[in-house]
Amino acid sequence: MSIPELHQVDFNLLATLDQLLRHGSVTAAADACGVTQSAMSRSLARLRAIFNDPLFVRNGNRMIPTARTERLREPLQRILEQMSALIAPVSFDPAQASGTFRLAITSNVICSLLPDVLVHLGQQAPGLMLEVCGWNDDTLGTIADGGVDLAFGVARSAPAEIYQRRVFCDDFLCAVRDGHPLLKQGGMSIENYCAWPHTELSLGSDMRSVVDAALAAHGRQRRLGLLTPHFWASLEVVSRSDLIMTAPAHLLHHYRLITPFTILPTPDIGLPELDYTLFWHARHHHDLRHAWIRRTLCDMLRQRMDTRAVNEAENEVFALAP
Repeated sequence: MSIPELHQVDFNLLATLDQLLRHGSVTAAADACGVTQSAMSRSLARLRAIFNDPLFVRNGNRMIPTARTERLREPLQRILEQMSALIAPVSFDPAQASGTFRLAITSNVICSLLPDVLVHLGQQAPGLMLEVCGWNDDTLGTIADGGVDLAFGVARSAPAEIYQRRVFCDDFLCAVRDGHPLLKQGGMSIENYCAWPHTELSLGSDMRSVVDAALAAHGRQRRLGLLTPHFWASLEVVSRSDLIMTAPAHLLHHYRLITPFTILPTPDIGLPELDYTLFWHARHHHDLRHAWIRRTLCDMLRQRMDTRAVNEAENEVFALAP
């Protein structure tokens, strides 16, 4: 039977044929389907026309299947089971989840926020493999192309088919080495900020352009002394030199537990807040596995940031000039 001919078939008739096979009686099959005997007889007539076979012949008080009908029994059961599975309500159990989920995120955030999140995901969905890749300027395009399932980074303009969910906001802070000369020069004024060389990440230009645009609005410009893709290496250099680093607060507070440096407020140049956001494509929006991972990541990251905010409030590290 060709595809166009299939369009003319009422697939409810397959369930009718199944009941006729089960009961061997038009009356009993009609009762099981909740229809009248005459309606069941009409359905049987349509089935006979489709298969060009009597399908059932009378044997006393019962109808017995023809050889053609017997050959239909097994594939009929298989098709009905598949159709039931096709239209059954979808559910998701993290413990039974499997496959690979691809997440794009900056390596710095992986170190500062994701370890606890990844442990939680591993406990709740042990069969799920999380493949983490780096964030770059093409990440949102990769989401649209299907190369990434979910991305987490600083909010930016995105195509209309990309969903966004803001997870938390963060501020810029500055990092300098302990004992940096500007600590005795009145703190982080615009003049002091521009007087010393800076280190900056080369992974995308968004944050750098935000800082430079804010300075330009005040008619000022900073000088870069180091451009590197490695956040940790950049901080190591800062802790041993006179370079200044401007970075998200949560990253600086995290790395300060590992290496010594001083955290300062940024100069008053009108730097915006950083909106850390989840991005995903419309094709995944109603997928239960994807929705569970989005919700889990969002809740865990927010909880992690709330805990960090409490700890930071109890241990202020802003240095003031003596």
